[in-house]
Amino acid sequence: TLTPEFNRVGRRRTGEHHVRITDDDVWPRLVIGRGPGTGDALGPVPSRRAAEEIVDAIHDAFPLRRCATRIGPRFRVPAGATPCTPAQAGRTPCPCAGVGDAADYATVVDAVSALLVGDVDDLLLRSTDRMRALVSAHRFEEAAAVRDRVETLLRVTTDAAAVRALRAGGRVEVEVSGVTHVIDDGLLHHRVLDEVPC
Repeated sequence: TLTPEFNRVGRRRTGEHHVRITDDDVWPRLVIGRGPGTGDALGPVPSRRAAEEIVDAIHDAFPLRRCATRIGPRFRVPAGATPCTPAQAGRTPCPCAGVGDAADYATVVDAVSALLVGDVDDLLLRSTDRMRALVSAHRFEEAAAVRDRVETLLRVTTDAAAVRALRAGGRVEVEVSGVTHVIDDGLLHHRVLDEVPC
């Protein structure tokens, strides 16, 4: 077969995504990538759709910029630049148009970085407040969408914690129903069928 079960080198793991915060921007933003990259990241996420829901859940709770513009140290705000729609609504800063406080934004980035490595308390508080506000405004469908996105994020956060624990454990052997599963760096390395005496 061209895709043997344990061929980790010759087979792409196409269903794996990571949500990470950029570490090469003065004003970092969330991106979805195939790997964790070099900054803080949440993953693996089983599908692109789930990763997008996680990004939306984080944007619902935290005022992170949403544009894709790379803002390096030499970035200059173009003349006549106007704030993006979320910035006009007061939901996020817009450094592309010169709107936002860098120190306040750094505090938000620190909170999101903590979330990506498993600290969900701040997100839960913020999301609960947002859902209550939406329900009070009789915007029930939007409140349900926020709830669903948070549930996706919590599932992935729980799974990611398990993967981190497996990776931290190094090489582990687990016996289940007479089969020894060898896990190395969080990946199933191979299985050994225990010998049954005749």
